[in-house]
Amino acid sequence: MRDIKKLIDELSTKGTDFAASTYAFIERQGNDMSSINIDDIVTKEERELFNKKLEHYRSVYKKKDSTVL
Repeated sequence: MRDIKKLIDELSTKGTDFAASTYAFIERQGNDMSSINIDDIVTKEERELFNKKLEHYRSVYKKKDSTVL
């Protein structure tokens, strides 16, 4: 049986990753995200990971935009 703490950590990381990806994708579409409070999306403990993931996905979506002709 898997360790429950490990499972919770994995799910939390996946949720944070998904939130960051979604946030960056919505930004890429030109939507104003200034009304979104990040604390409503992730916990304070997840904030650092969210910010790292957000920067990653912003760069990914920026690269995709620059390759479109």
